[in-house]
Amino acid sequence: MLVVISGAALLVCLAASCGGSREDQIDELLEDGISNSRQFGRQYEQGSFDSAYTSHVQAVEQFEQVLALDSNNLKALSSLAFTKMLAEDYKAAIPLFEQALALDSSFSENRRQLGLALIGDGQVPRGRAMINSALALDSSREARRLTAEQLTKIGTEAFQIGTIFGKEDNERKELNHKRFAIAVLAFAHDIDKPNAELAHRLADFADDINDSTTARQYRSLYDSTP
Repeated sequence: MLVVISGAALLVCLAASCGGSREDQIDELLEDGISNSRQFGRQYEQGSFDSAYTSHVQAVEQFEQVLALDSNNLKALSSLAFTKMLAEDYKAAIPLFEQALALDSSFSENRRQLGLALIGDGQVPRGRAMINSALALDSSREARRLTAEQLTKIGTEAFQIGTIFGKEDNERKELNHKRFAIAVLAFAHDIDKPNAELAHRLADFADDINDSTTARQYRSLYDSTP
């Protein structure tokens, strides 16, 4: 399953402005890698999974070739981390984003993506802190909307996985995944409120695990939101 991270802004920034002059070989590898990473996302969304896999492998190989030539190449580190995010390989994305931020801590998009990766990996407190620091650097309406949207996808997918565990009579994993989902969606709502649709989903999720207090809290918000 794929969480489609809306990272067009990241790739455009990386392609257009990050870093200075490079050898022709590095420039070509970066250009091809970013192109393949974008293609991977489009192909996966369209259901062309074989083609998407090929594009993903090519993108990863091209970014890794750049890093073999220049281990501190910010474009390659960020783009490789983002490509790992597209494939939901959160554990692999985290150290790459951390290395990129060690080179440039002011890049808010890397901070935001790292926060999402941490939350996708189940590290909610660290992820929240990183996302909040990113939004302190870029508090635009678009950044908040995208972050909430991406968190909602992570949380909703976790809830769906919990439902699968429930059908397999694994109540502990079902409850853990669904509680995680509610926590992630609540954070998304804090970032992007008022959001009637999200509040309603939170209430439904809470009802599902018999958390009537949380369900009432978010349903009342929903009812009072125009």
